[in-house]
Amino acid sequence: MRIMILGSSGMLGRTLTATARKAGYSVIAHAIRAPGDEYVRGDLTVPETAKRLLDEHSPDVVVNLVALTSVDQCEADIDQAFQINAGIPTSLAMAASRKTRLIHVSTDHVYDGCKSAPSRESETRLRNAYAVTKLAGELPILTQGSVVLRTNFFGPSYDLRRKSFSDAILNALEGGAGFSGFHDVFFSPLSMVRLSTEILRVAEVWCPGLYNLGSRAGLSKLEFARLVATRYGYDPALLKSQSIDDAVLPASRPRGMVMDVTAFESAYAAILPTLEDEIESLEL
Repeated sequence: MRIMILGSSGMLGRTLTATARKAGYSVIAHAIRAPGDEYVRGDLTVPETAKRLLDEHSPDVVVNLVALTSVDQCEADIDQAFQINAGIPTSLAMAASRKTRLIHVSTDHVYDGCKSAPSRESETRLRNAYAVTKLAGELPILTQGSVVLRTNFFGPSYDLRRKSFSDAILNALEGGAGFSGFHDVFFSPLSMVRLSTEILRVAEVWCPGLYNLGSRAGLSKLEFARLVATRYGYDPALLKSQSIDDAVLPASRPRGMVMDVTAFESAYAAILPTLEDEIESLEL
């Protein structure tokens, strides 16, 4: 199977690319700025460019990881956020034939549930421009008859430009600095390795639709940070508790991003791990 990974040089893209190649896929790796001859390039906000790339390489599956993910940057420049987060999925949906399997990676930021209560796919609540533009990007993919995965992820990043949340915790502890975790923000991410495996499951099994894809039970960001610290041999007492109400942030953030993953588990015959299991799976 030929799989085109858009945004393959990014944080999740590097892990997904390595996982797909190890699994025997023929990978077409797309990047916007990363150096190297191994990447194909093209401005995906331009529909003609998206069509040219798909026509030239004829992938069976296209995974779109390209996004403007800085919540504050989206708030500061909503036009750019719409161009990338909604414009690129629209270009892809226009360019792809009905037989092309599009997998579009969206976000858990479209939820703001009650503390740790999981949100189903229909229970969106938008708190910022990032969430608005990512939600807008889902519709063309679903209209084309493909898959949207709402998710969040962590784990070792091999992208020198960006670090994951777990990386930020470990970097702070390694440097001797304290780290403050929000006790009133809840989420349910997967490790990048497990998420990559599940994306490939989607490519193979193929049940078009909208799905939450995360761990089976969430934690507060403070609880997550303490478990990551413990996993790597640091004293969790070094971590401070903080309320998001006390954080100075340009854009509003959701508090309850824990996702109900039963629809994905049912459609894809999967049993997703708990977040505690995912943290325990991190390599030491």
